[in-house]
Amino acid sequence: MKIDKLDSLLSLVMPDKKGGPHKAGGGDFQKIFEEIQANQAGEKQRLPESGAVPKTSEIADGPLSVYSFPPLADSKKFPQSRTRSLEAADRVLRGLEEYQKGLGDSGVSLKALYPVLQSLSSEIQGMSQDAERLPANDPLKRILEEMGILAAVEVERFNRGDYIS
Repeated sequence: MKIDKLDSLLSLVMPDKKGGPHKAGGGDFQKIFEEIQANQAGEKQRLPESGAVPKTSEIADGPLSVYSFPPLADSKKFPQSRTRSLEAADRVLRGLEEYQKGLGDSGVSLKALYPVLQSLSSEIQGMSQDAERLPANDPLKRILEEMGILAAVEVERFNRGDYIS
């Protein structure tokens, strides 16, 4: 919407020269509203025709487009390294969930959690190796590195004895 089109809307809420605000509603607002909608519809119809505007596939969707991935059902289109990395990330997340449930359950001893932590530690190493195979600008690589750091911190907390009361 262009700024000059907003002038007509501003006149509705700004006080006029007599000092009283304009009354909302009535035919004036409806007329301005319909005019703006017609102008916007006309602009939308003209945009695809002009050659200066890039195609919608070339326009980024914003910050979320950086971290968006196609669904796993489309994994046939992924390179083998990305598929392997996603599977490793899934295993690490499952290990972290199992570890979280074990810590939350008072009936599970820390000795019983140690094997879960060992398998989590080996999954972290595998995931890190898979992340190294990805290109440097791949957003999945950054996510895997952050997951690895988080999981490694939890392993160190456990080994350091933070959960011993």
